[in-house]
Amino acid sequence: MDLYVSPFILSELDRVLRQKFRLSKGEANDRVGTIRSIAHLVSPSERIRVVTAKDDDNRILECALAAQADFLVTGDKEHLLPLGLFHDTRIVTPAQLMDLL
Repeated sequence: MDLYVSPFILSELDRVLRQKFRLSKGEANDRVGTIRSIAHLVSPSERIRVVTAKDDDNRILECALAAQADFLVTGDKEHLLPLGLFHDTRIVTPAQLMDLL
């Protein structure tokens, strides 16, 4: 199983680690660097507008589309999980993915 991220996702991860989890810039950079070292970086070329309430979630879907992902793993119960399926990508929680594996 491969992990795919986009520049937007890495930037968002950095922001969340520093703002929500109160990590220092260095700690956040270390964690983002770890993800960057194990993930495939994709640069989505297609802009979509599926989630109207939160445009940032469309950037996540764009990454899944560009990666031709089988799964999009998320905890977003408000906008992404209700979609269930986007193109050929199943949208699941981490627990659901573990059950499938």
